[in-house]
Parts: sequence; C-alpha cells; structure tokens
Amino acid sequence: VCDESEFPGTAENPNYVLENTKSLAAELNETLQNETLSWQVATLRIFGPADGAYGTGMSNAVSASNTWNDTEELAELYISKMSNAYGEYIWGESLAEFTGCEDVSNEDFFLNNLDDIEVTLHSRSSNTYGALDTDEFFQYLGGLNLAVKYASGGEYPESFIFNLRNPGCEAVETLSSFLEKELYARYFNPSWIEGMQQNGYAGAAEMGDFLENLWGWEALNPDLISDDVWNQVYQTYVGDPELSDWLKDNNPHAYQAMTARMLETALKGNWDASDEVLKSLAAEYAESVVNDGVTCCHHTCGNPLLNEYVNGLVSVPGFSEAIEKATKQSLQDEDEHHSSSGQKTSLAEKLNPPEETSSSGGNQTLTAVDAGYGVDSPEPVPRALESAADPYVEGYEMTKESVENEAEGGMSFSGADIVGTLFVLVAAGGIYLGMRKKNM
Repeated sequence: VCDESEFPGTAENPNYVLENTKSLAAELNETLQNETLSWQVATLRIFGPADGAYGTGMSNAVSASNTWNDTEELAELYISKMSNAYGEYIWGESLAEFTGCEDVSNEDFFLNNLDDIEVTLHSRSSNTYGALDTDEFFQYLGGLNLAVKYASGGEYPESFIFNLRNPGCEAVETLSSFLEKELYARYFNPSWIEGMQQNGYAGAAEMGDFLENLWGWEALNPDLISDDVWNQVYQTYVGDPELSDWLKDNNPHAYQAMTARMLETALKGNWDASDEVLKSLAAEYAESVVNDGVTCCHHTCGNPLLNEYVNGLVSVPGFSEAIEKATKQSLQDEDEHHSSSGQKTSLAEKLNPPEETSSSGGNQTLTAVDAGYGVDSPEPVPRALESAADPYVEGYEMTKESVENEAEGGMSFSGADIVGTLFVLVAAGGIYLGMRKKNM
C-alpha cells in the first residue's frame, strides 16, 4: 500500500508525516477491514467547509457572545464546519458514504488528525490587510488553535507566523509577537488614528471593526491577549476624552458597540478591569443608548445579561426603557428566556433559531433576543451577521402576485395596457392614411 523506500526517514530525522499516516491507517483498518481504503482515508491532508460552502462559522459565533458560555461550544462548531476532507479520492463528501461505514465520521477523523498537533503555522505575504483588519485571520488560525486544544484535551499549540510581507526581511515570528507589533504600530498609533479620523464615519467604523477582531482572538485564543492590551484599548478609545468625543460625534453606534464589547470581555472573565474602568464603560454605554438609540448588534440589545450587568454598575435614567423598546421585551423576560430552558441547544441552533421565533416579514428582520438585532435598530445589519454560521441572505422575498380574473382563465389588462394598445392602433392608422394620401 505504501512505498516507504521513497521517504523512509532515519533515526535522526524520522518521517513524522509517514509515521502519523501509518498510525491513522492502522486505526481505521480496525473498523474498515480494508487496507487500501484505510490508507486512502489516512492520507487525506486538506480539511475545510463542505463543497460549495464558505467559512468556519467563527465570526458570527464569536460576535454573538451571549449565545455561548464555554469555548468548547466554539470548538465543536469549528470542527463540524471544517471537517470535510479533500483529496485524490474524495471531494468533501461524507466519509461514512465514501467508506460505506457509518462509524467513520468526518468529525472523528478530523479530531484524530488534530489531537497530537504541537505547532500551527500561518504565512502572511501582504500588507494590504493586517491581522486585526478582518475576521479571516482569527477565524481560521484562531479557530484551528482552539480545535487543537479541544482535541488534545486542553493544550493550545505553539503558533508561528511566516512573515513574508517585506522581501529580503522574511522572518518567523510567534503569533503573540506578530499581533502585539500590529497593535502598537496601527491601533494604538496616533498617526493611524489621525488617518482614520480623516474619514469620519467610515474611519470610526474601522476602529469598531478592529475591536471586534481583537475580541475574536480573545474568545478563541485568550492567552494571546493580556489585560495590558485591554487596558490600553480602554485608555486609547474611551479614556481619551478627545478621541471618545470624536467617536460619539462621527459614529455613535460604533462607539456604543465598542464600549459594550469591552464590558462583555470583562463580564466573561477575559479582562480583569478595575471598578473605575467598568463604571466608566457602563456609563458611556448606557448614555449612548439613551442619547443615540440602541445600535442592536449581537452583544447589545440581544444580550440581557450584559444589560443587567450595566444596570448593576450604574444608574442611567431611560436606559432600561430604551433597551426594552428596541427588543420589545423587558430585560427580566429576556433573562428568563435565556436561562429557563434546561434543554441543551447547539451553538448553530442558537445562532439560527427556528422560524417561529422570528419576527414577521420574511427574512428581513432577525429575532432580537436570539440573534441580537432589533426591529427598531437605527443601523444597518452589523458586519458580523454577513458571515453567519449557516447561509443567510439579507433582503426581501420575491413573491408572485395573482390577478383576480386569472382564476377564470381569461387574460387581464391594466389601464396602462389599454391606453398603450389604443396608442399603437391610432399610430398605425395614421401611417396607413398618410401612405394612402401620398399614393393618391
């Protein structure tokens, strides 16, 4: 089945890829009882979304932080999304169908490949986007690291970046070092901030996006982001009155989402912020809700635990009423909705609730409690919803309208149709008379 003479390895330099493949094949053969088939499956190296699908599901899941309390839920979602294998003999279809054995599942085989990984690698060759400019970086590398931790029983792998962005200065860096450099070179850099301010609303939105992507790393690989980083985020964007006032003036809903995200980070135990900082953030968030309306992103109006937390930190008149108006539910009712059910629900189901819980009007409006987007939101659908865990298209449903007399089997004409027909007849008659007069 395998010609080991081509890549035999030595005692000093063993062929770990071959050794791992042989181990997987032997384990598979205990079930399949077919050496050739076992080897074909064991040599699979590429895993990803189902054929025709896209993404890991991490962006939407991480953003909807009120839907999960344990990172194991995120790991399970990543594994279910990314366990489809691709190779010479299989292209994304179910391994159970490919092998003819129901005991061989995509998820289990993917986990077998992950459980003894010690190092993950990622290359960056472009300066167009940074590691915190988009959600792609934390979705894929961060999600993979979390899945390895889940498969191995609690150990994150070491993670390295092949930094190829500057020809002639290529280097291998740790992931933590790579992220730290970008934080201070861009997002804490006064020059970068001034550049964003030149773009007003859009520049403020970029600041909000950065914070969401930082949260993505925090949620998936929390050891990477220290309390010092979150303290610096607060000091830069909230603690500096000049910048915080600018954010409120240019994009108050981005500012509201940023303060809510920082509060959520502390609420989940990912940031040990001081009482003074927490009260400051709570006041900024609550006052923004009252003065500017509810932005209704994932972690605000659809997050009763956060809003109760804010109520416990500060008292801002009108805050609870504004949240309740946006969600069409009292904070107490929302809290009970999230805590009363004893049935375990998967993260994918939480992110995509049954149709009967959604508001009316097709797929134009998401249910406020579960998805976090309210019916009275003054903002467009947040960016985080654009990469939902399952396919979702924002828009209006097209429907065929019936005509009353269509059921009678006759043709129907509107007033415009009749006028148009008369115009054509009159024009044709005029042309005919003109030609006849000319011939005469």
